Amino acid sequence: MNDGTSPASSGPAGSHFEGQVGASYLLSLLVGAEPRGLPGSIIDRVAFQRAAEGHPLDDVVVYAHDVLGEAAVLEVQVKKGITFAPGDPIFRSVVGQIAKASRKPEFLTTRHELGIAISRTSHNIDGAYQDVLTWARQLGDAATFINRINRPGSANDRMRAFVDTFRAHLRDEGAAHDDEAVWQLLRRLQIL
Repeated sequence: MNDGTSPASSGPAGSHFEGQVGASYLLSLLVGAEPRGLPGSIIDRVAFQRAAEGHPLDDVVVYAHDVLGEAAVLEVQVKKGITFAPGDPIFRSVVGQIAKASRKPEFLTTRHELGIAISRTSHNIDGAYQDVLTWARQLGDAATFINRINRPGSANDRMRAFVDTFRAHLRDEGAAHDDEAVWQLLRRLQIL
């Protein structure tokens, strides 16, 4: 664990919940278990509050490696209250952080995952939003993913609204927001 800005003074998630999220990754490190959000990897170290080191989702940063020794990083933003709705300013802010993370030159060429750790869930989060993220990871290209999202009977309005909101927030941040960019980011994003 590295020194950095105190979670109590740097974010709305609160030091207690942020500490709990960090502790879960530290426990995985201690026992050599696969970390949530980085399947197939082993944790090398866990850091907190790393915005100054270029991690826009900075609350908890997990550095790991896979069985081949390839590096993997998981940046986690911890939020007590987030709805992912179109008018949610917290979601807008997190998408801004995601846009910044995606601008790193190595983002698409390395295993760089993004997570939003939440303390409260909802029917939409556990259902439609998780389904969108699962589809993004499982479907092999942007066209297939977007076609499934837009196809009546496959996806529902909540799923489409989630993707449309994500895309609109990317656009508002001046980030790429075409189908390929949206799919590439959603497939690296997890709600934990």
